[in-house]
Amino acid sequence: MTSGWVTLGTLGQLMLAGFQFMLVIVSASSLGAGPALGKLESAALNALIYVLPATSIVSAAIVLYLYWHGGSSTGYWWYAFPLVATVGYLVYVIGLGNRS
Repeated sequence: MTSGWVTLGTLGQLMLAGFQFMLVIVSASSLGAGPALGKLESAALNALIYVLPATSIVSAAIVLYLYWHGGSSTGYWWYAFPLVATVGYLVYVIGLGNRS
């Protein structure tokens, strides 16, 4: 692992965390303007405001830890975890938006 790629990836993850926070805020508020959400859906969206950006921060921390302890380049795969979580969130929100 090189310090340049770790730094660039960590900065990218921190920017992604801000994007994820805004994504959840905007999509949850637009869902709230439609038909009433159930208690479970509301609670899930409220929790995801913090959980989704936390995936980016945690993955950046894991890669930094691996870098400091001599990890191999396979540690870069941790940067994909928040992207998978974001796609999962988008699938969930689109499903909520298409409910009848």
